[in-house]
Amino acid sequence: MSKTAQRRIGDLGEDIAVRYLTERGFVVCARNVAVRGGELDLIAEKGAVRHFIEVKTVTASAGGAPPALSPEAHLTEQKLACFARAAVRYRTHTKDTSAFQLDALLIVLDIPRRMARIRYLPRVR
Repeated sequence: MSKTAQRRIGDLGEDIAVRYLTERGFVVCARNVAVRGGELDLIAEKGAVRHFIEVKTVTASAGGAPPALSPEAHLTEQKLACFARAAVRYRTHTKDTSAFQLDALLIVLDIPRRMARIRYLPRVR
């Protein structure tokens, strides 16, 4: 898959994630926030807690079969460590002292059927 196609899938996944979170009472504050050494996919708030959310999106195989690699497979220890460092850098740079947590949203897209399976993982780190 080309970088452009991957980016389109990622953007679609993030759009779905924003909708999913909003429907559950989150307020999405920012998307794709670049920090030194990384990027934060989504920053959202719910109550008094700031949520840094990593979104992993994959497409289902033909006929809706499970993808070759699940979105969980993309949440490696190395990726989670980078994600945590990016959140700390953001908080330091913005002098953010609010309560926070690191979450993940895993999305499997079945594009021909226009469906998505979504799994929210609170406190991944």
